[in-house]
Amino acid sequence: MIVPGAFTKGTNHFAHSGSPADKDRAAEYDQGPYAGVPDQALKGLATLEPADAGSVAVTIVDVIGTLRHKAVLRPHRPV
Repeated sequence: MIVPGAFTKGTNHFAHSGSPADKDRAAEYDQGPYAGVPDQALKGLATLEPADAGSVAVTIVDVIGTLRHKAVLRPHRPV
Protein backbone atom coordinates (compact mmCIF):
# COMPACT_ATOMS: atom_id res chain seq x y z
CA MET A 1 0.00 0.00 0.00
CA ILE A 2 1.35 3.40 -0.91
CA VAL A 3 0.07 6.40 1.02
CA PRO A 4 1.62 9.56 -0.42
CA GLY A 5 -0.20 12.06 1.78
CA ALA A 6 -1.92 15.23 0.68
CA PHE A 7 -1.12 16.75 -2.70
CA THR A 8 -0.47 20.25 -1.54
CA LYS A 9 1.57 21.56 -4.46
CA GLY A 10 -0.44 24.32 -6.13
CA THR A 11 -3.52 23.78 -3.97
CA ASN A 12 -2.83 25.45 -0.62
CA HIS A 13 -4.65 22.40 0.69
CA PHE A 14 -4.48 22.98 4.43
CA ALA A 15 -5.17 26.71 4.29
CA HIS A 16 -8.47 25.99 2.51
CA SER A 17 -9.51 22.87 4.37
CA GLY A 18 -13.06 22.64 5.65
CA SER A 19 -14.37 23.34 9.11
CA PRO A 20 -17.13 21.66 11.12
CA ALA A 21 -20.69 22.58 10.19
CA ASP A 22 -21.76 22.26 13.84
CA LYS A 23 -20.36 25.58 15.09
CA ASP A 24 -21.61 25.07 18.67
CA ARG A 25 -19.82 21.72 18.98
CA ALA A 26 -16.67 23.17 17.40
CA ALA A 27 -16.73 25.99 19.97
CA GLU A 28 -16.95 23.42 22.79
CA TYR A 29 -13.80 21.74 21.48
CA ASP A 30 -12.04 25.08 21.00
CA GLN A 31 -12.71 26.01 24.62
CA GLY A 32 -11.97 22.58 26.11
CA PRO A 33 -8.82 20.50 26.54
CA TYR A 34 -8.22 20.54 22.77
CA ALA A 35 -8.13 24.34 22.55
CA GLY A 36 -5.82 25.44 19.76
CA VAL A 37 -4.97 21.92 18.57
CA PRO A 38 -6.68 22.17 15.14
CA ASP A 39 -4.95 25.46 14.30
CA GLN A 40 -1.60 24.18 15.52
CA ALA A 41 -1.97 20.96 13.48
CA LEU A 42 -2.98 22.81 10.31
CA LYS A 43 -0.08 25.25 10.65
CA GLY A 44 2.35 22.36 11.08
CA LEU A 45 0.92 20.44 8.12
CA ALA A 46 1.09 23.55 5.94
CA THR A 47 4.85 23.72 6.47
CA LEU A 48 5.42 20.25 5.03
CA GLU A 49 7.11 20.01 1.67
CA PRO A 50 4.43 19.81 -1.01
CA ALA A 51 3.78 16.36 -2.43
CA ASP A 52 4.32 16.03 -6.17
CA ALA A 53 1.76 13.79 -7.86
CA GLY A 54 4.17 12.98 -10.70
CA SER A 55 6.84 11.57 -8.38
CA VAL A 56 4.22 9.50 -6.58
CA ALA A 57 3.04 8.05 -9.89
CA VAL A 58 6.63 7.12 -10.83
CA THR A 59 7.09 5.41 -7.45
CA ILE A 60 3.89 3.40 -7.89
CA VAL A 61 5.02 2.23 -11.36
CA ASP A 62 8.41 1.25 -9.91
CA VAL A 63 6.83 -0.72 -7.07
CA ILE A 64 4.44 -2.54 -9.40
CA GLY A 65 7.29 -3.35 -11.78
CA THR A 66 9.43 -4.68 -8.94
CA LEU A 67 6.69 -6.80 -7.40
CA ARG A 68 5.01 -7.96 -10.59
CA HIS A 69 6.64 -11.37 -10.60
CA LYS A 70 6.89 -11.68 -6.82
CA ALA A 71 3.39 -10.81 -5.68
CA VAL A 72 1.21 -13.48 -4.16
CA LEU A 73 -2.36 -12.92 -5.21
CA ARG A 74 -5.11 -14.11 -2.94
CA PRO A 75 -8.09 -15.73 -4.64
CA HIS A 76 -11.22 -13.62 -4.70
CA ARG A 77 -13.85 -14.94 -2.34
CA PRO A 78 -17.35 -13.54 -2.64
CA VAL A 79 -18.75 -12.13 0.57
